Amino acid sequence: MVDKLSTELAGQKRKEPSDVPAKTLDPRKRPRTMSPEDTLRMKIVEQERHISELEGRLSQVMEASKTRRVSDEWELTNMRSCLKDLLDKADENQGLIRKLESDVELKEEALQKASAALVVKKEDISAAARTISSLKNRVEYLYNDREYVRSDVRRYRSNARDIYIHYKSKEKRRAEREQSYPSSCGSDCSDDTVIERASHAPESRSRDDNRTSSK
Repeated sequence: MVDKLSTELAGQKRKEPSDVPAKTLDPRKRPRTMSPEDTLRMKIVEQERHISELEGRLSQVMEASKTRRVSDEWELTNMRSCLKDLLDKADENQGLIRKLESDVELKEEALQKASAALVVKKEDISAAARTISSLKNRVEYLYNDREYVRSDVRRYRSNARDIYIHYKSKEKRRAEREQSYPSSCGSDCSDDTVIERASHAPESRSRDDNRTSSK
């Protein structure tokens, strides 16, 4: 610092006589002159004061920097803690995600099995519907067949009753004829002819009934 001030003083321009103001008669009004040593001391004092100010500012800056560093370290610690919490939560969420993915896979497998079972059930239902339809047709056929059988039974009963009545009346007429006329070949032949004609009558009637029912 002293060397710097000495250099500055050596580099100062020496005042010329023309630059020096004229001496005044009143010694009180003369400008006070200082020796180079005093000037150097004043500059040293000024520099020291300036250095003190700089040191004070530096101390303030260092204190502020220290405070800021402590605050930054505290904030960094908080951020690390938050980051650790976030990482822990991320691990937990990852575990939950894996569990959910496993549950989804299981549900998908169950859904596929249920879909396959549903397809089988649909096929069974279709087969059952076809069976029911076939049974309905069979029942209708049997019902109609039963009606036809009943109609045939009624027709056969009617034919049998007609035949029975016819033979009864024929036997009655034959008995009356035997009582009224003596037995002879002519009468027997005529009676046989009548009996043969009477026996063919129910058959022709039964054929007519069958034709009518078939229509």
